[in-house]
Amino acid sequence: MPARQRPRRSFRGQLAMSRTRVMVLGPGWVAGEHIKGYCRDPRAELVAVVGFRPEDAARCEAYRREFGFAGRYYDNLPQALAESGAQAASVCTINHMHFANAVAAAEAGLHVFCEKPLALTEEQLDTLVETAARRQVVTHVGHVVRWYSAIAALKRKVEAGLFGRLYYGEADYFHQYLGDWKTKAATGGSTWLMGGIHALDLLLHFMGYDAPVAEVYGVWQPAQWRTDFDYETASCAILRFADGRIGKVATDAESNLPYTFRLHLHGTKGGIHQALYHTHDLPPKQWARQEGHYPDDWHVAEHPFPAEISYFLDCIQRGSDSELSFARAAKAYHLLFAIERSARTGRPVKFARN
Repeated sequence: MPARQRPRRSFRGQLAMSRTRVMVLGPGWVAGEHIKGYCRDPRAELVAVVGFRPEDAARCEAYRREFGFAGRYYDNLPQALAESGAQAASVCTINHMHFANAVAAAEAGLHVFCEKPLALTEEQLDTLVETAARRQVVTHVGHVVRWYSAIAALKRKVEAGLFGRLYYGEADYFHQYLGDWKTKAATGGSTWLMGGIHALDLLLHFMGYDAPVAEVYGVWQPAQWRTDFDYETASCAILRFADGRIGKVATDAESNLPYTFRLHLHGTKGGIHQALYHTHDLPPKQWARQEGHYPDDWHVAEHPFPAEISYFLDCIQRGSDSELSFARAAKAYHLLFAIERSARTGRPVKFARN
């Protein structure tokens, strides 16, 4: 897959030195962390919450009592877009609603933070990228794992050359999903779109997001002990980068393990295992522990959403692109869909080398 150049362009609605008026779509569990992040950031004003289900009004009021915002509740997105005066939107709805909600917000000229997954199909993905570019809005995709303090610190060590050149990497996301919509392809998508995208994005983040991928090979299997899934729950993929390096990612939506996010990297001068690392400066067989918060808890209150929300507001205020804009994040999603095609056909998917 060719390396993608991050776009450098001017965006509509540059809001430097002013409060950004924000709406949150879908007041569910993750949305509560978005609401908290906006309410605690003096650069943001939460002007609207948009619900799509009967219980959403009560959820909005519960969040209003908890965080003290004055924004209005809407049960109609077109009305909210027309009346609220919002300049940015967080899309926190159920997976299959992300596409329509994000397109509507971007078409209305709002900057858009879309929770993962960005899209359920490649056609949706391409439309989102085109819409954001045409409307010249700031966009961001919610791959929150990058904002854990231990992950960010390890990434800085990689960039500083502490481990030499990374030549092999693994990232795994094992988390059992409960709840009706999460187990159905029509609403949740797939095991990769539900959670495996976190592992794939993190592997690319460390191995070099712009490094071309030459080939992917994926395998998967159906649920082994639960009967409520209508998609394959466990999957593994091998990535071969154009420069010969190897990556492996895996995910399991019915895992009986405690929440597990595994990161394992080999470099020419050391490597990383979870929050541990080793370099040639350490005695043999000795690990050093990276201080900070590592992704080891499934509860959203333990995820660094405030830091990610702050970054999104930074991008809006500067009028600059996000490191995970729709266009840039599309690389991981194109690879994800290629992994699924490979698993479906039993054949590797190859990309033209640039």
